[in-house]
Amino acid sequence: MAACVNQVPGITSVYEWEGKIEENNEVLLLIKSTEERFDSIERLVTEEHPYELPELIAVPVTKGLADYLDWIKQCTK
Repeated sequence: MAACVNQVPGITSVYEWEGKIEENNEVLLLIKSTEERFDSIERLVTEEHPYELPELIAVPVTKGLADYLDWIKQCTK
C-alpha cells in the first residue's frame, strides 16, 4: 500500500475530545503512497488504530523529485 512510512516519535498532541482537553504522546506516521491507495490505507488505519477517530489526512504533492515520485508509483502498483 505504501512505498515508505516514516515514524516520527515524540509528538505531543493536545486536542478536545468528548468535551475535555486531552494531551497524549503520539507517533506521527508519514505514509508515502498514491491517491489510488488512499482507500486501502484508510480501511487499514480505521480497523487497526486504537483511537475511535484517528487522524488520517492526504496532502497533495504538487512537486517532487521525479525519480522519487516514480519509485512511489512503482512500489504501490
